[in-house]
Amino acid sequence: MTFGKLSTNNIRIMYLMGWGNYTRVFLVNSSSTINATTLKKCVDTLPGFIRLSKSLAVNPNHILQIRRNSDRSAEVLVAGNWLHVSRRRVPLVISQFKTHSGTRKN
Repeated sequence: MTFGKLSTNNIRIMYLMGWGNYTRVFLVNSSSTINATTLKKCVDTLPGFIRLSKSLAVNPNHILQIRRNSDRSAEVLVAGNWLHVSRRRVPLVISQFKTHSGTRKN
């Protein structure tokens, strides 16, 4: 499936992992695809995605839990995987998630 088709139905995307000029897209059905697009371009295309670090972005609809560590870092739980949040981005990620979860439809 091409990235254009995924971006129109972005609820299927759990998170994105950047690999240089490529992005690995992890989907709800436990599969993944690789796209010849940078992570920055993917995040710019997909509204609402939260950038966790230089190489990770997550769909806030799939965040199950955020935990803060004692060393001022944090991790988010997505589909059984703990994804690391870079230390500089922790306050921004938490505020973006709180904003998103406040507007989430249950």
